[in-house]
Amino acid sequence: MGVYAEKAIRKLSKPETKAKWVDAIKSSSSFDEYAKKLSDALSREGISISPESIKASAPGVNWREFQANAEKYADIMISRALEGFRSGKWARNLGRAFGAH
Repeated sequence: MGVYAEKAIRKLSKPETKAKWVDAIKSSSSFDEYAKKLSDALSREGISISPESIKASAPGVNWREFQANAEKYADIMISRALEGFRSGKWARNLGRAFGAH
């Protein structure tokens, strides 16, 4: 498990994560930050996808509905993220979701 995954697991496992996550997702700059941070994280795993490509992808297009209903998705997102980081599948699956081969 890489350093990025270990750090993410520690953060996601904290009890206060859900409220902070919902507030962050609802902020007006969260979509741009999401695309940049995801691009950076994937790059550290050897997968090169630009923030612009992430925004234009199907998951990126669905971001607005996700953002508007962050409370509804918080528990699902946190549990799936933890599962993905722990299993090591997060980088491969996210890369595939955003067009990497």
